[in-house]
Amino acid sequence: MTYILLSPTIFEVTHLLPELGVTDRRSLGVLDLHCGKIGKKRVVAAISGVGKVNTAYALTLLFEAYPETETVILSGCGGAYSGSGGAIGDVMIATEEIYADEGVLIEEGWLSMEDIGIPLLEKGDKHYFNNFVMKEEVLERVRSITDEIHHPEIIYGRFLTISTCSGSSKRGSRLYERFGAICENMEGAAAAHIAAIYDVDLIEVRGVSNLVEDRVFENWDIRAAVKNCSEVVLAILREL
Repeated sequence: MTYILLSPTIFEVTHLLPELGVTDRRSLGVLDLHCGKIGKKRVVAAISGVGKVNTAYALTLLFEAYPETETVILSGCGGAYSGSGGAIGDVMIATEEIYADEGVLIEEGWLSMEDIGIPLLEKGDKHYFNNFVMKEEVLERVRSITDEIHHPEIIYGRFLTISTCSGSSKRGSRLYERFGAICENMEGAAAAHIAAIYDVDLIEVRGVSNLVEDRVFENWDIRAAVKNCSEVVLAILREL
């Protein structure tokens, strides 16, 4: 069995790659792969690049190259919505991923793909519109691991995937009210989408680098977000 560890940028795996004991580096398409082990688990780490297209491309290549993959962990930074109760340095884990941009914007507001009757994915008799719910049995296993972690603070909830990050409190509040999500990012729904196609379990872990508010970059703490996220990812990988 192979576990895939995917992150948008190299900085987000700074603390993870040394723990892999990398024994092999190879190229796959435009991806650089770092292959090693966590305990007895074979892990392939890759840097996708930022955004939905890069993520979908990377996972498609990886799932085709490693068809024995059962689990992918997507890790990186994210922004926490003000209503989430999260703080910078906390770690958030997705229970559901939502495409927050796909749909139609009309004068009266936003219409989802379900509102306009066009699924983004049809697989068997299941139709996926904007929402991809994580498998409950996978979440139960992850919760049993994170329940033993007392620092950092870990929060579970809905994630939003957007193409344009929110740089104002007004936009953040609007998205929070519409979706009731705790975190925004630029990759997760695409990862969930491709994982659903290939029937691979997805675990998404994000360190909170910033609150979704009027953008003041000096208030961010990307280093703490990456460090804390990495600690949780390693704990999950070791105990799964």
